[in-house]
Amino acid sequence: MVCDAVLDARIAAAGGNLDSAIQAWQKAVAAEDALSYDEPADWFYPTRESLGAAYFRARRFEDADRTFREDLERNPGNPRSLFALWQMVGVTGEPDDPMTLLLRRRFRDAWTDADIELKLSDF
Repeated sequence: MVCDAVLDARIAAAGGNLDSAIQAWQKAVAAEDALSYDEPADWFYPTRESLGAAYFRARRFEDADRTFREDLERNPGNPRSLFALWQMVGVTGEPDDPMTLLLRRRFRDAWTDADIELKLSDF
């Protein structure tokens, strides 16, 4: 069940156990993927966002990048995944390369009317 795995991941992360948190997030993603399609979705946000952030915190940047990109394939234009990829560039890439500028623009376009500031630590 998605909610059980999310709870396990949050507890593991709060205890500083990133490996257990990542394993629980992987279970949450698998459980979410197994849900039947529904509108609105049965789970309220894409758990790949949290899995990608856990990979990022564990400095598993390739896994994080892949996970956020997979989320964008499933949820095109997801501002949280766009934001995460853009933020990762500061760690893994060149801040002024064309892809970085494109990610920043796509995120800002998607987040235009939001009234909060995103931080990867919130994922």
